[in-house]
Amino acid sequence: MKKKYKVWLKVLTRNGWGSMVYGDIEALSYSDALEIANRKAKKSGYRNIRKDRVNLQGFK
Repeated sequence: MKKKYKVWLKVLTRNGWGSMVYGDIEALSYSDALEIANRKAKKSGYRNIRKDRVNLQGFK
């Protein structure tokens, strides 16, 4: 069963490390959600990406 996750990633920008937040990611597990967010960040042009944290949508 797929659940919605919210993923925080650290990405390297021109001005240093920044934070990217991806919400409403539907995945089977935390690792799948991280992989989907990682792909989205790479598609946006970010190359140096660090995984920060993953939460179920609606939870802290």
